[in-house]
Amino acid sequence: MTLPLPFAVCHTQVATRGAGDAFGEVALLYGCPRTATVRATSPSTLWALDRTTFRYMITRTAGDKMQTITKGLRAAKLLQSLTNAQISRVAEVVQVLEYHAGDTIFSKGDAGNFFFIIRSGGVRITDLVSMGAQVQDEMLSAGGSFGERALLLSEPRAGTAIATEAVRCRCWNPRVVGVVVVVVLAVVVVMVVVVVVVVVVVVVVVVLSPHASRHVPQLEPHIQPQLTPA
Repeated sequence: MTLPLPFAVCHTQVATRGAGDAFGEVALLYGCPRTATVRATSPSTLWALDRTTFRYMITRTAGDKMQTITKGLRAAKLLQSLTNAQISRVAEVVQVLEYHAGDTIFSKGDAGNFFFIIRSGGVRITDLVSMGAQVQDEMLSAGGSFGERALLLSEPRAGTAIATEAVRCRCWNPRVVGVVVVVVLAVVVVMVVVVVVVVVVVVVVVVLSPHASRHVPQLEPHIQPQLTPA
C-alpha cells in the first residue's frame, strides 16, 4: 500500500491517513453523506467493509464489551447488592485506565472522584492511619476495589494508591451515574406526561364534539273513535 491519503474539505486538505489507519466510519455509523473527499496520491490497496458488515461488527463488539464489564462489576463485593438494571447503568459509564508499575493512582489528601475495580495487576494502599496510628499497607489484586471511602464520606483520600505492577482498572464516578439516572427518570416522566395529555385531549374531543342529530319519529296522536249511544 502506498500512502498517505489526503482528506480534503471544501478543497482544503484537513488530514492524511497512512498504513494501518481507517476512515469512512462516520457515514456508516450515522447514515449521513460523506463529510470529506479522499484521494489517493499514488497507487494504493485498501480493505473495505460494507455498511451492514461494519454495523454488525460494531454492535457485536459493543455487546461483548458490555457483558465483560458487567461481569467484572458483579465480582466487586461492594456492588453485589445492586440490581441488574443498576449494574447496567454503571457499566455504561465505566472507564478503563491503565497504570505502569510504580505509578501513583492517587495520593493521600486528593479529592475523591472515582471508585476503582482492579481488572488485572496489583495495587498497594499506603499512608493509612486509624485511631492516630499508622496502619499496615493493604495489597490488592485482580477483583479488588478501592477508593470508595472518599466517595461515601465526601472527604479527601485517606491513603495513597500505588500500582505494584502494570494495572488495568475499571473506574466510575457515582455522580455521573446519578446524572444518568436523573436523565432516564426525566425521560420517563416526560413520556408519561405526554401520554396523559394525549388521553385527556382525546377524551375532551370525544365529549365536546357535536353529536349527530337524532330524529325521533313524531307519533301522531291516536284518535279514539267516538261512540254515540244507540
